[in-house]
Amino acid sequence: MVEGSVSRRHWSGGWVGALLAFVLPLLLIAYFLGVFARPQVQVTETGPYRYAYLPFQGPYYLVNDNLQKLKKTLVLGRVPHGAALGVFYDDPRSVPEKARRARAGFILPMDAQVPAGVASDVIPRRRVVMVQVEAHPAIAPIKTYRALDEWLKTQGVAMHWPTLERYGPGQVVTLEMPF
Repeated sequence: MVEGSVSRRHWSGGWVGALLAFVLPLLLIAYFLGVFARPQVQVTETGPYRYAYLPFQGPYYLVNDNLQKLKKTLVLGRVPHGAALGVFYDDPRSVPEKARRARAGFILPMDAQVPAGVASDVIPRRRVVMVQVEAHPAIAPIKTYRALDEWLKTQGVAMHWPTLERYGPGQVVTLEMPF
């Protein structure tokens, strides 16, 4: 170094570089996944919903396989369908994974014909506690069930099953519990 010259460090050295290179991208990813989104809770009436479904039993995190299989069947059968949904019958806090029951499906028009091997059902108009959040479907159930649980505690109300999860439009995930 020449005497009298000032030593300057490059911006990428030290904590500023680490912040820009690692922390900031992680925060941006978390933001776009909906990690910081706040769920909205309200009591309302929803339905009726007609839906096509495949029954499922096992760990809830595997229900998406049934959903993808059903989607292929509906597309091949040219069945008009809307948003994906899941009906979950058992509380994962008290029912072993292998025994948990669910239905993975898609909302249908009331008059749509369903292909052989596919079941359909109607959820009537009903009063529900509805929780909505805009987040990635891998994160949204954690956020919505936590918000529902907190709301139920403040109201002194117990959890009721089955719950209904609707996925869409976009990254909006809606959880409904009969009330």
